[in-house]
Amino acid sequence: MKLIINAASDKGLVRQRNEDMILVGSSLVRDSQFSTVQNIDDENTIFLFAVADGMGGHNAGDFASEYVVNSIAKIISNMPVNLSEDDLTNFLELSFSDIHNELNNKGKLEKERAGMGSTFNGLLFYNQKILNINIGDSRFFRFRDGILKQMSKDHSLAEVTGLNRNESHILLNSVGGGESIFVEIKNVTDLILENDILLLCSDGLSDMISNDEIENVLTKSATTSALIEASKANGGHDNISVVLCMVR
Repeated sequence: MKLIINAASDKGLVRQRNEDMILVGSSLVRDSQFSTVQNIDDENTIFLFAVADGMGGHNAGDFASEYVVNSIAKIISNMPVNLSEDDLTNFLELSFSDIHNELNNKGKLEKERAGMGSTFNGLLFYNQKILNINIGDSRFFRFRDGILKQMSKDHSLAEVTGLNRNESHILLNSVGGGESIFVEIKNVTDLILENDILLLCSDGLSDMISNDEIENVLTKSATTSALIEASKANGGHDNISVVLCMVR
C-alpha cells in the first residue's frame, strides 16, 4: 500500500493565531503545507497522521495541540511492533491518558494555560492494520467513487443531543481540558480500499462547509487548497486544517 499525503493548516480569516496542528509521521504542520509519500510495505511499518485542534486562552491552544501531537509521535516512534490489537488499544489508551494528565498538570502550574486541551483525530497504520483514533470533534472522512462518508463521530453536545452545530460547540471529550478522557479506537482496515481518499480535518473546515459541500469540492478538485478556499469563502471563522491521503 502506498499513501500519497497532502496536508495544510491555515489560520483562516478571523482568528489571530492558528491553534491547530497537523502531524504526518514525524513532521508537524501549522501555517504551512506538507506533502509526502509513505509506503506501508510490511508488518513492521508504523505510521501515523493526525489533526489536533487546540483550545484555551492566551497561547494555550497552540501549546496544547502541539504538545499532544509531539508527545504521541515520540511514543509511537518507540512502541513495539508486535502488539496484538487488544494490547495496542490498551497501549494507546494509556498513552493518551498520560498526555491528558500531563496537560492538566501543566495547566494547574501555569494559570494562563488553565483548562487548555486539544482534540485529536488520527489514522495509525500498524502491523497491517489501520486504526482510527478519535478524541473530540475533529473528523475523519472517506471519499470513494464520488461519495463522501463520515467515518468518525463527534464527541460533542451537538452530536449527543441532535442539536445543530451552529447551536452548540460544547466538547464532551478532549486531551486535557477536563477531568476524564475517552479514547475512541476503531479498526477501519476493512473499510479502506485502493483508490480511496481519506480526509482528516479540524472543525474549521467541517463547520464552515457541509458534508455535501466537501463532497462537491473533492469531486471537482481533491486538493487541500480547494477545501481551505471553500471554507474561507464561507467565512473562514476558525483555523482550518486538512489532511488528504490518497490510497494506492
